[in-house]
Amino acid sequence: MERLVLIATNPGDLVLDPFAGAGTLAVAAEKHGRRWLLIESEGRYVEIARQRLAAARAGEAG
Repeated sequence: MERLVLIATNPGDLVLDPFAGAGTLAVAAEKHGRRWLLIESEGRYVEIARQRLAAARAGEAG
């Protein structure tokens, strides 16, 4: 996903993932300075995505 984000977008762009799943695209987008919007209908995946994003953010801060 990171490669796709880097090839197809510029810093500050908005990345839309209408089938977000575990949030892989959002993690890659945030890592490379892109804004993101996720859509996911399954609550279990929403929670996984939240946890992955929190872990990614904590890794950047640490």
